[in-house]
Amino acid sequence: MISTMHHDTSIDSSTQRQKKPDIVTFYNSTKGGVDTVDKMCGSYNTARNTRRWPLAIFYHLLNTIGINSFILHKNIFPESNMNRRKFLREISRDLTRPFISRRSSLPRLPSELRKKIEKHGETSQLQGMERKRKGSSGRCSVCPRKKDKNTNIL
Repeated sequence: MISTMHHDTSIDSSTQRQKKPDIVTFYNSTKGGVDTVDKMCGSYNTARNTRRWPLAIFYHLLNTIGINSFILHKNIFPESNMNRRKFLREISRDLTRPFISRRSSLPRLPSELRKKIEKHGETSQLQGMERKRKGSSGRCSVCPRKKDKNTNIL
């Protein structure tokens, strides 16, 4: 084993019969944090099944970031009674809010998506927005060429 903290092969005297090296007993005494993080990741996990290792690492980083940010939040605001699940939900909403408001300003947004955005209270960009007419009908720029849809809406 390699360690920057342990430079010799001394045996830990507290392990009497087993004669474990100091490096092993130190590792065993400090691995509780890893077990706790694994348990917390198991309760609210962002990971999905994937065969791509970069994506698996990304999911693990999301889990770790979520745990670390919740711990920081609890230390900064000790009076907050927000649980981890609610905290993760609020963070995800705050991170996606700019994208949703930018997307809501698209004139060709599907009506069902527009209704969902309005339902969740992201109506700041949607209010006062109506579809505009071009003047004469023309080919839809969104639809594939083989559908050959005509429209008079921007």
